[in-house]
Amino acid sequence: MTCSLCEEKARGECPRCRAPVCGFHGPWKEGFACRRCEDAWDAAKKQRRLAILPVTLMAAGLGAVLSAAAMFLLMRQADLGLGAGGALVMLAVPILIAVVAKRRADRAMRRRFLATPPPA
Repeated sequence: MTCSLCEEKARGECPRCRAPVCGFHGPWKEGFACRRCEDAWDAAKKQRRLAILPVTLMAAGLGAVLSAAAMFLLMRQADLGLGAGGALVMLAVPILIAVVAKRRADRAMRRRFLATPPPA
């Protein structure tokens, strides 16, 4: 059996399209697909970014509300000012929550991509 993208001997198959692939064109790591499927994944980059953007913005907003509420309660309880540390926390928490939400959404989209066979 030969590779579906070249004439080399096939060493395995793509986990997404089940085409025989050689060592060069095959997945190089767990969770990846053949070169043809990876090119299809890369081609849809703009659509994925647009789909993930609302999730990221909502997560950042939620993080901002949560950190502001925590700072408000802390300042009220301890009778302290915000200070540089509090400002840093209020900036860092929403960014970290947004990054985690973006990565989780991107991984979920990748799993769905690998689970669905390519259109014929």
